[in-house]
Parts: sequence; C-alpha cells; structure tokens
Amino acid sequence: MENQDIACQRSELRIGQALVVFVETYSSPTGEARRPNVAVSKTVDLSANGLQIVIDKPTPPGSILQLCVEFVGEPRHYHLTGEVKWVAKVGRENDYLVGFLLMESEGTDIEPWKYRIAQMMEDLRNVVY
Repeated sequence: MENQDIACQRSELRIGQALVVFVETYSSPTGEARRPNVAVSKTVDLSANGLQIVIDKPTPPGSILQLCVEFVGEPRHYHLTGEVKWVAKVGRENDYLVGFLLMESEGTDIEPWKYRIAQMMEDLRNVVY
C-alpha cells in the first residue's frame, strides 16, 4: 500500500512521534509452555485510535495483537490491543510499515491512552497532521 493511499484513509489527526512499542507477535495458548514472541518496534505516528509502526517482521492483516507503548522519560506504559489493518514493505530488506486500529478492550489502557493523545494534540511542540 502506498503512503499516499494510507494518508487518504485516515479519519483523524495524527501526531508524528517516535515511541518504543513492544508487539506480542505470538501468544501461547493456555497451558502451553512456549514463551510469547515480542518484537521491539517504533512508531511513525499515532492517534487516539491508531498507530503506524516500523517493525522487522511481516504481520498479517487482520491479526489482533497486544501492544505496549512507552513514552521516553515517562514511567507510564500503555497496554493496548490492536488489529493490523495494513502492511507495506519499506526501506531495508526486513522493514515493514504496519497500521494498527486500536480496539476498545477490557484490561487495556485505551482510555488513559486517548487522554494522553488529547494532551499531546494540544501541545504546540508536537507535529500534528
């Protein structure tokens, strides 16, 4: 998917900021001894209801994954659930741009996340587009 096509599909403003995101790419079924796979990635941009990240593993569209977002210099982590909406190969051989739609889900930090994003939108130091 071309970056212009992605931008045209957005329904809300985004903040251009690079944050660390841990993506659980595999979760063990209950009772299985295998540890989960966690990939470290970074955001390209973010909004109240979505994230665009760069990751080194292809992630199938439609996948529902657990995410943990860290803000540099802040003790708070945001545990979120997101659905992979699209994937595009970019840059280096193993880099993928992945678009997530964040889901309203119990046991996640979606409400505090939305509040934090609203604060960021008001901060004139942030690039909003």
